Amino acid sequence: MPSLPPWPAWETPEIGASPFQTAQSGKGSTMQEMAVHLRQAYKEKETPSDVQAFLDKAEKEYSRNNIKSLHAATKNLDHAQKALRDAVNAKKEHRLQWTKHVSEGIKVLEAQLESYRVHQATLSEHASRAREEIETSRRILKEDASNENVVDSEEQKLRDQLQEVLNACAGPLGLQTTAAETQIQEVSDEDKEAPPHNKRPRSVEPAKPVSNARQ
Repeated sequence: MPSLPPWPAWETPEIGASPFQTAQSGKGSTMQEMAVHLRQAYKEKETPSDVQAFLDKAEKEYSRNNIKSLHAATKNLDHAQKALRDAVNAKKEHRLQWTKHVSEGIKVLEAQLESYRVHQATLSEHASRAREEIETSRRILKEDASNENVVDSEEQKLRDQLQEVLNACAGPLGLQTTAAETQIQEVSDEDKEAPPHNKRPRSVEPAKPVSNARQ
């Protein structure tokens, strides 16, 4: 079964410090601060030659710093534009990969859901079959018990009928029969031809009266 692939960790690009800001920080040097203070001090006075030379040097330094700052700003602009393009493209790619990942995840979840439903249906079918087997077994047991009772009642009925017939047959002979002692005996032609000691009596005859010979 397919599994959901993990979402990879994406590296976040680092944004470096602006070269223009670095160049601008150089303007706060000690020379520039001194030049500002000297201009303010000699604003209404004639500036000495050595002070003027320092101011000229500071002005040139300031101009060079400005030119450097402009170059740095231009370079930083190109760098920032490239970083912007890379970030936009990376964002698009990241979104594209996420959309693809979600689509694959949906397919995997759909496949897993279908497998889950099939397995649940199979288990439900097995449970239904087991219930049917239980009901069938219970019904068979009830039918067997009912049939056994029917057989017992029929057998008892036949025994009762047989007992009644035997009683009817034994009544005229003055005999009594019980259910425990009742036996059916059949005498074949061979038994009739057998010696007397092997022949079983079929009935009991009353004893003949003894005649009084002396009379």
